[in-house]
Amino acid sequence: MAGTVSFREKLVALKGVWETVAIFLLVIGGIYFGIFTPNEAAGVGATILFLIALLKRKLTGKTLLASLYETVRISVMVLFLVAAANVFSYFLALSMIPMKVSAWIVGLGVSRYVVLAIIVLIYLILGCFLDAISMMVLTLPVILPVMATLKFDPIWFGVVCVIMMEAGLITPPMGLNVFTVAAIAKDTSLEEIFKGALLFWRPCFS
Repeated sequence: MAGTVSFREKLVALKGVWETVAIFLLVIGGIYFGIFTPNEAAGVGATILFLIALLKRKLTGKTLLASLYETVRISVMVLFLVAAANVFSYFLALSMIPMKVSAWIVGLGVSRYVVLAIIVLIYLILGCFLDAISMMVLTLPVILPVMATLKFDPIWFGVVCVIMMEAGLITPPMGLNVFTVAAIAKDTSLEEIFKGALLFWRPCFS
C-alpha cells in the first residue's frame, strides 16, 4: 500500500532523535528516582543540551545571542505575570470574591461533578487564547477555593488543571504547542497538525 512505513524504517527514523530520548529519560528518570528535584532536572537537561549543541558545532554566536534574547524575553514575561498575580490574589483576598463565588456555587444545589465539568470546559476555552501560566495565575485564586468547598482533593484537581491546560494548548486558534510543532515540521501544513492534535483530546475526557 502506498504510504505504508515499515517497522524498520520507523526504527531508522528514530536515530535522529536519540539525544532527545536520552535526555528525556535522564531528566524524568532522575525526578522519579529522587536523584534531583524538578528544578535541578531542568538545569541538568539544559546543560546537557548546551553541551550537545557545542559538540555538534551547531551553536554559533548568532544563535547563542538569539537564544539568550528569547530566554530573557520569556523570563520577563513570566515574572510580570507572577507579579500581577500576586496583586490580583491580594485584591481577591480583600474583596472576598473566592468565598462569595464558592458560596454561590454551593447554593445552586447542582452536583459537584457538574461544576467540575463546567470548570474543565472553561479551561479548554481559555486555552484557545491564553498560555498555561496565564490561565493558572488568573483562575486558580478563584477556582481552588471553590474546589475545596466542594470537597475535591486539591492534588487531583491540580492534575486535572494541568491536563486541561495542556489540552488547551493544542486548540485553535492559538494552540501554542501546535505552532511549535509547525515550526519544526515545515513540510506539514498547520491544518494537518491541528487535525493530528485532536487525537490527544481523547485522554482528557476518558
